[in-house]
Amino acid sequence: KDPKMLQMQVLGSLEYRNYLFTTKDGVKVLLWGNEVIESQKNMIRELQPDICILQMSKQTPEQIADLAAASGCKVLIPHHMDLSKTREEYLPRVQQLQEAFCKRVPDGICICPENGQWIDL
Repeated sequence: KDPKMLQMQVLGSLEYRNYLFTTKDGVKVLLWGNEVIESQKNMIRELQPDICILQMSKQTPEQIADLAAASGCKVLIPHHMDLSKTREEYLPRVQQLQEAFCKRVPDGICICPENGQWIDL
């Protein structure tokens, strides 16, 4: 019922929603999949997630890195890598994202997802 989260849904569709999870320990995890626009950056900045799981389909690695850095997160995990068939196809884009994110957040971590492998947060 957070009004900021409701505003973020405006750019989504019936297929996709954005979610902010908070663990018992208070760690905030944002699962996001909209376009990168300034109003989205401002909303995410106010949510203060610790971990961002951000869609990487139409957006460039630089746009995703900007969004993640604006959020204040320290851990970035790209998702929607299923648009590529193999790790070799998406790995160069993820490496670009890792470099861009680490330039903006020097103490941050960008995790490269692997098909069929769970990530334990």
